Amino acid sequence: MNELFSNVTWSGSHLAVDDAITVSHWTTPYTNIYVNLAVFIIMNFVTTTVCATLPVPAGVFIPIFRIGAAFGRLVGECMAAWFPEGIRMGDNIFKILPGGYAVVGAAALSGSATHTVSTSVIVFELTGQMSHIL
Repeated sequence: MNELFSNVTWSGSHLAVDDAITVSHWTTPYTNIYVNLAVFIIMNFVTTTVCATLPVPAGVFIPIFRIGAAFGRLVGECMAAWFPEGIRMGDNIFKILPGGYAVVGAAALSGSATHTVSTSVIVFELTGQMSHIL
């Protein structure tokens, strides 16, 4: 779960050793990070729906949180691939941080699944990334 929130673009060419190890967890010789993230989202969605219907007392907050984080990470990685230099607004260039997209995705999906705003606020307080709440 911590790997999804890292602010390093996995598709980047200049990765540190720790980041290269993280990327190796999300790639195979036959697929890239985009395919693996999409498969991760689909499989987690299917298993979450199956597990939520079982007559066993368990929560679905963490699986929903994980699916949202993975979807946000996928969107962030796609944005970083489409805009490798960042997004220009006037004289400023805003760098794409896929970890921020993961935080927003996790907060948005968990907030929409529980129908409470407080869940999203808790997520932003736990991660310390209050700038994304706006």
